[in-house]
Amino acid sequence: MHKRTRTNFTVFRITILSLLLFNSCYIELFAWSNIGYAHPEQDTTPYYQEVSELIALSDSLALLSPMKALEYGVKAIYLAEQAPIDTNNLVKALNQGGVAAFYAGYIGEATNYFTRELGLLDLNKPSEQLANIYNNLGGVYQYGKNEMDSAILYNKRAIEVIQKLAQTDTSKTYYLHLSHAYSNVGTIYLDHNDYYNAEYHFDLCLQLPLDTSVYQRGLIISQLGLARVYLNTNHKERAFQIIEASEQYCQKWRDFTLISAVDYIKGQWHEQAGNTANAIQYYQKALHQVKTENTHTSINEIARALSELYQKEGQEKEALRYLQMALSAEEKIDKQRSSQDLTKMEMQLQLKKWKKEIEQEVQNKQKQYLRLITFIGSLALFSTTLLLLGQKQKRRSRLLYLESQIQQEQMSLEKEKLLQSVEEIEQQLAVQLIERMARNELIEATIQKLLQLYRMPKLSSRFPLQELANSLRDVQDYSIWEEFELLYSKSHSDFFQNLNGIEGLTSNDRRLCILLHMNMTSKEISALTGQSVKAVEVARTRLRKKLGLTNTNVGLTEFLAKL
Repeated sequence: MHKRTRTNFTVFRITILSLLLFNSCYIELFAWSNIGYAHPEQDTTPYYQEVSELIALSDSLALLSPMKALEYGVKAIYLAEQAPIDTNNLVKALNQGGVAAFYAGYIGEATNYFTRELGLLDLNKPSEQLANIYNNLGGVYQYGKNEMDSAILYNKRAIEVIQKLAQTDTSKTYYLHLSHAYSNVGTIYLDHNDYYNAEYHFDLCLQLPLDTSVYQRGLIISQLGLARVYLNTNHKERAFQIIEASEQYCQKWRDFTLISAVDYIKGQWHEQAGNTANAIQYYQKALHQVKTENTHTSINEIARALSELYQKEGQEKEALRYLQMALSAEEKIDKQRSSQDLTKMEMQLQLKKWKKEIEQEVQNKQKQYLRLITFIGSLALFSTTLLLLGQKQKRRSRLLYLESQIQQEQMSLEKEKLLQSVEEIEQQLAVQLIERMARNELIEATIQKLLQLYRMPKLSSRFPLQELANSLRDVQDYSIWEEFELLYSKSHSDFFQNLNGIEGLTSNDRRLCILLHMNMTSKEISALTGQSVKAVEVARTRLRKKLGLTNTNVGLTEFLAKL
């Protein structure tokens, strides 16, 4: 029984584990095969780990290798689309894909990814993701498409979202995001010569309670933008103060990209002040910095400024050299743009290739999981069958056991009833026997007294006494032994059956056997039968001889008790 229980328990555990595995695999397969099914945020979805790794790779390569970053970003998007129940992961993939496409120069793809990302978010619920998307779209329209109105629109939406977030959370992080947004809007206005709005947004940035113990790049960009505004509005002293403060801050944090911008603005300031030599010096410093950064747009602007200054100074040779440098930078920019236009078709082919690779990978994984599900399903079915058979056998054994218990209980109840009946009969016999014995003894005593009177010599008439004694003997109940034997046989049927099987026993022998079976002593039998004790002992000796117990150590009472 113990062994069977252990076996059933083992089968039960196997079945449960199989069903759990089957359930988990089925959920994953269901997620892959039901595109468009929406579910709350969930991080344990198919390919979650792969998508996260691709996003991380794309982010790390965005500046070093934009095309490779774009490949990882696009694959992350396609892979995240296979698990649409995790929209949060898809949002992250679209955002990284848009950033990678922007750095790779594919503005249309970047706009498409950012717009899709925006469609997955609740526009009425402020969040950092929403602000980030607005900011990215603003950058695309500002630097990629050169659409001022759209760029300002998205940047202002980013500002509104960040302001709402800052109202509920005074974290310095929101002020940092807000500073970048104000700087972006101010720069857009500045590039389009709207100095009033540019100054307004740069001032908003500078008024934010930023943590200056850490590097605040947005703060420097706003300061430099404000300096350019003051230069273009003839506020040279205010511009110079801001430039000096910005230079010290950039030197402290060793931001060489912005140091080149500071040198360029310093050159502009000296050029407006008529200090040509100083202007050339700062322009050349700025040019040296941007060459190390390989930024062709900045080289173009600085080289043209130097060419114009040397032209004013009459240094035609230097003017021509820097003009050629500017034209070369412009040519490289044009080539990049042309190259981007030429590779758009290649890009579409590449996107199709990446998508096909992801689809093939998804199909392969689905086949693997289908095989696994089939195996686990078969195992679960087999285990379930074993479990059901074990349970059936267990129920059958239980039923047999219960039937046996019921039969035993019924037999026990019947035995108890029988014993109770025997006890009642024996009590009834004892009561009747005692009552009748007492009556017979009384009658016998009366008879003896009468006989004594009868034998008295002085008694004149003996006949009436003899007649009275005979009458008393006539009323004695000698049927008591027949009734007693009948009742006793009902309660001790086995004893009577065995007793009847012994040959040569008289009625007196049978009566003596019954009284001895009742465990009565010779004295009690003598009182009951009216015989002397000696007569009872003689009768017992004769009975031992008839039963074959003469030469044995077995007592007569012991023998009859086992009969």
